[in-house]
Amino acid sequence: MLREGAILARHGYGLLMTERRSSAHPEWQATLGHPEAADLAEAVTWARSQPGVAHVGVLGYSLGGVIAILGAARDERIEAVVAEGGFYDLTADITDSDRQCSILTRLLYSTHPLFFRWETGVDTRSISPIRVIEQISPRPLLLIYGEHEADAGHAWEQYEAAGEPKALWIVPDCGHGGYLQAAPEEWERRVGAFFDGALSEGR
Repeated sequence: MLREGAILARHGYGLLMTERRSSAHPEWQATLGHPEAADLAEAVTWARSQPGVAHVGVLGYSLGGVIAILGAARDERIEAVVAEGGFYDLTADITDSDRQCSILTRLLYSTHPLFFRWETGVDTRSISPIRVIEQISPRPLLLIYGEHEADAGHAWEQYEAAGEPKALWIVPDCGHGGYLQAAPEEWERRVGAFFDGALSEGR
């Protein structure tokens, strides 16, 4: 996300870049979004305490996109959200009834939410962007997916579930990630214009 951050800085935005708990501390348990949304709220609190900061927007990629949606749904201080390539519902994602596999393998997949809760203490049902995405409205939302991941990420379903104002950009000939690399000028134009429109008074 360093290149993305550099572009936003060039557009005049102050940046606070964070990483999730298990990335900063590999010995910590990966919890895939629930506690991390609370961490995002702490980051917003810190950012809002800095001199000259009047508005806060969030950009997140993959799990960061999930955290951005979950966090913004809970925290109205987040005034604009760009979410790139996140999953739409953790329970559905890890059980995935559409997988082509044997009945035994399918049964094993169906137990994953139970093991996840036992290991982390987090109910996978609490990590469901599509269930809460409408709560971001009336704050603006931009969803970004690669053409080759859009179906797996249920991009259109999330877009339909979200309230206005909202936008969905499907990056042509692109998989998971690499949106900026695939379409650098368009990424800067779309994301820059999105934040300029949503946060113009806070730069």
